Amino acid sequence: MTLVGAASHRISLLLPRRLVRIRASFLDVQGYSVANIKSAEKRAKQNVKRRASNMATRSRFRTAVKGALAAVKAGKKDEASASVKAATPVIDSMVNKKLIHKNKAARHKRQLNAGLKALALASK
Repeated sequence: MTLVGAASHRISLLLPRRLVRIRASFLDVQGYSVANIKSAEKRAKQNVKRRASNMATRSRFRTAVKGALAAVKAGKKDEASASVKAATPVIDSMVNKKLIHKNKAARHKRQLNAGLKALALASK
């Protein structure tokens, strides 16, 4: 749903460009809330904030895992060890926030540690 006129201008002045589309999703074309009840309007605003937060957290998680996997594949033992050590608390925080399942977190940590172990064995 896109905004036109003054409503889109009001929102875009307050927010970064990336979040304008997300925050505007609970507004209609004129910039008024779609919800008829005050609590539903509040809930819609909360959902938008939570979604933005979850997207940022999920992005941080993906970046940490990709960086650790890249370091392991590159064969840089010290860099890989540091990046896996940094990625582990990020993965655990995703589980605590209930953004990923604990089994998925265990799978990622196992994959990273298996790569580290293979590097250690290869260097001997």
